[in-house]
Amino acid sequence: MADIDLLPEAPRVIGISGKIGAGKSEVAGTLSAWGFARLEFAGPFKAALMAILLADGHPRGAAHDLVYGARKNEPCDTFCGQTMRHARQSLGTGWGRDQIGADCWAGIVERRIARELAAGRRVVVEDVRYPNEAAVIRGAHPSAEIWQITGRASAAGVAAAHCSEAFDLPDPDLILHNSGTLDALEAQVLEYILG
Repeated sequence: MADIDLLPEAPRVIGISGKIGAGKSEVAGTLSAWGFARLEFAGPFKAALMAILLADGHPRGAAHDLVYGARKNEPCDTFCGQTMRHARQSLGTGWGRDQIGADCWAGIVERRIARELAAGRRVVVEDVRYPNEAAVIRGAHPSAEIWQITGRASAAGVAAAHCSEAFDLPDPDLILHNSGTLDALEAQVLEYILG
């Protein structure tokens, strides 16, 4: 059975917006468990950073922890002692958006969304941070929605000052309040998608 049959009323495409530490990955993980293909606008440049770390001799597991896991706020010798979060923001914004074009990453993800939809899958994109990314989500399918997560303060300090954290989503389709437990956040998601 295709996932579109499992959740007939759920949006085909969901974008998630929120500050650092809001719970975007947790919501995306819940939706992924229900068959949504999980994408990130940051996915292409995270893959590029992973390749650089592997080329520099980092073991795959350690490289994965630096790019995707708990070590993203640690200094990294490959990037001259900068944190992986800084490397991600620099590559994503300073190089991709500013030097190549504002739609550098958004265009890649837009095409991925189209392929997932054509294959009969629903899609969640867990990091809507710019107006052009919101436009990609809204234009992907007539049922597309953008959800905003509020209620949990960022513990990331200086990283929160990056321009990617400044976008305030106008008119979200759903606001999820994450001021309690992760189970409570998951319950909000399931209540919405299951009706």
